[in-house]
Amino acid sequence: MLSANARPGLPKFSRIWLIAMRDFIGYVKTWGFWLSFLFPVIGGIFGFMMQQSDFDLSPPRVETVIDQTGVHGRAILDFYAAEQAEDRAEAVKAMALSLPEAEREAFRERVDRNGPDAALAELQDRYPGTAGQIELPEPSLIFVDPPADSLPALMPWLEGERRVAVNGRDSRLNGVIVIRGTADAPEPQYWSRNFNNAPAERLVNRYFRDKAERRYLEAAGLSPEGFDAALDGRTRVDVFDPAVLSGGTEEDASAVSVLDRLPFFAGIGLSFFLLMTIFAGSFMLLTSMIEEKMNKLLEMMLASTRFSEIMLGKMLGAAMLTLASLAPYLILGLGALVGFLFLGTPEQVAAIREALPLSTILISLTFLLLGYVFYASILIALGALAQSMQDAQTLSLPIMLVMFMGLGVIMFGINAPDSPVIVFASIFPLTSPFAMMIRLASDPPVWQVALSIGLLAASVVGVMWVCARVFRFGVLSGSGVGAITGWFRRTVLRRAA
Repeated sequence: MLSANARPGLPKFSRIWLIAMRDFIGYVKTWGFWLSFLFPVIGGIFGFMMQQSDFDLSPPRVETVIDQTGVHGRAILDFYAAEQAEDRAEAVKAMALSLPEAEREAFRERVDRNGPDAALAELQDRYPGTAGQIELPEPSLIFVDPPADSLPALMPWLEGERRVAVNGRDSRLNGVIVIRGTADAPEPQYWSRNFNNAPAERLVNRYFRDKAERRYLEAAGLSPEGFDAALDGRTRVDVFDPAVLSGGTEEDASAVSVLDRLPFFAGIGLSFFLLMTIFAGSFMLLTSMIEEKMNKLLEMMLASTRFSEIMLGKMLGAAMLTLASLAPYLILGLGALVGFLFLGTPEQVAAIREALPLSTILISLTFLLLGYVFYASILIALGALAQSMQDAQTLSLPIMLVMFMGLGVIMFGINAPDSPVIVFASIFPLTSPFAMMIRLASDPPVWQVALSIGLLAASVVGVMWVCARVFRFGVLSGSGVGAITGWFRRTVLRRAA
C-alpha cells in the first residue's frame, strides 16, 4: 500500500490546515502564550493604577543649596525656574499641532505674549479636551531650604537618618550643592549618595556654562538676548522632495514634512516585525519538530500526510501563533492609524494616504511573506536534523547570526538607507526582506525592486526544495548532525566515516 508521500499531486490544504491548527492550539493552551498575549493589557492596567495611586517610579529629587559666595545659590534657583517655564511653554506650543493649520502660528504667538498658562486656559475653553492631549513636563528637582548651615551638619539628612518636609510629606534629602570660593571664582561641588543620577550636577554645569557665554558676549559688546534673537531669526533650510516636484507639483507642496517620512518609519517597523516573527516562530518550529521526532509522532503523520504538507502546516501554524501573540500590538497600531485617519485634519489624512500607497503596502507584504517562508523552511529542516534541544541550539546558531545581521542592516539603514551597503543588502536574498522594506520609502528603481523580489522568490523555492529533502532525510532516517558530518567526510573530504 502506498503512503501519502508516494501519491502524486499537490498538497491538500485541508491537511495543511489540520497540522497548523494542531500546532497552534497546542501552544495557545499554554500559560506562557496567554501571559505574553495579555502583557499589553496587564501593563496598561498596571500603568493606570500607578497613575491613579500617586506613585511615581522616578519622583523629583529633593536638593538644597549651601552658597558661601552669597551670589550663585539664588541665581541657580532662578535659572532652573526659567528653564522649567521655557519647557512648559514649548510643551504648550506643541499642542498647536492639534489645531487647524490657520490657527497654529497665532496660538504660538499667544503663548509667547500671554504665557503658557493663559494660552492653555484659552485653548481649553475653545476646544475642550485638547489641553489634555500632551502631558506637561514635571520638574525633576525640588529645592528646599538647607536644614543645616554647613556640610558636616547636613550629613544626617544625606545619610537618610533625618528627613525634610516637602509639600507636607517627609522626604529624603537626595543631595546638596555646595558653592565655595568667591563670587568671581566659585568652586561648586555636588554631594550625594546617588551620584549616578545627578540632575542637580547637570543643572549647575548648565548655569555656569550660560554665565560663561554671557560673559564672553558682553565682553564683545553683545547682549545674550540679542544673540538669541539673531538665532531665532536666522535663515533655515527647507527640505524638499525632488520626486514630488518633478511630478508637476508646486514647490511649496513638495516640502518634506513629518508625514512624508511616514513610509520610512513604516518600513523600519515592518522590518522589526519580520525579525520578531522569525524569532518568535523559531522556538515553536524547533521544539515542535524535536518533540514529535522523539515521540515518533512524525512517523505516524507520514502514514497519511506528505512531507510538503507537514512543512507548510508547521510554517502556517507558527505564523498564526506569532500573529496571535503580537495581536494586541497590531490592534493598537492599526487602531491608532484608523483613529488618526478619522480624527485628523483633511490635509493629514491626504498626506497619509499619499505616503502609504497600495503598491508600497503590497510590496512590503510580499517581502514579509517571502522572508518568513525563507527562514521558516531552514528552521524546520534544522529541527528535523536535531536529536535534542542542545542540537537545535547548535544548529540554529548560524541562522541566529544571519538574523542578527538583518538587525544590523536595519540599524544601518536607519541612518543611510541609500548607501551601497544597503543597496546590496536589499538585493542579497539573506537580507533583502529587511533592507528593501526600508528602501521603499526612498523610491528605489523599479528594476532593483523586481530583481530583489525575483532573487528572493527563487531563493525561497530553492531553500524549500533543499530543506524538504533535508527534512525527509532527518525524519525517515532518524539521523541527526552526525549523519550530515559523515556524508561530508565521505563525499567531500574523501575520508572514511
